[in-house]
Amino acid sequence: MVQRLILPLAFRSLLVSILVAGVAALFTAPVGLVGGEQTTSATLKEMSAGVSWTGNSIASEVFTLKVDISDEYRKLHPNFAVLVRLDWDDPQNDFDLYLRKDGQTIEDSVHEQTGSEEVRLDQPANGSYDIVAHAVAVAPRTSYNGRIRILPALSNPSARAAR
Repeated sequence: MVQRLILPLAFRSLLVSILVAGVAALFTAPVGLVGGEQTTSATLKEMSAGVSWTGNSIASEVFTLKVDISDEYRKLHPNFAVLVRLDWDDPQNDFDLYLRKDGQTIEDSVHEQTGSEEVRLDQPANGSYDIVAHAVAVAPRTSYNGRIRILPALSNPSARAAR
């Protein structure tokens, strides 16, 4: 009889401990997690096909991009640019796009009634950039697709001659 009581009491104690730990974790979690801010990251190099990610209607999401373009690529493509774009299905939803470097906004796209936002950064310096997708007026569970790609520009485009 005593053995049957010990197991249920031990099990109940374990459940209570898990519940208390869960509640404590919720109240001591970093504000960014509770507030819904999500951070992801990637590195963009000249040989990459680009970077993409999916986000959702959380108030603001931060995607950290590390630009690592070689000096050789910069010499061959002195007019290259980096294009950052967010797309979503319903133009009634409104996301804004901000590109920040060292805590300062350097480019933004804040159009209404569209299905996308886009910024272009010409010849960006190597380093870290924060891409902020801000849900201005978005229905719950609305997702967006983010894409970053390099737009190369030839320094001496080959001329075509008619024969």
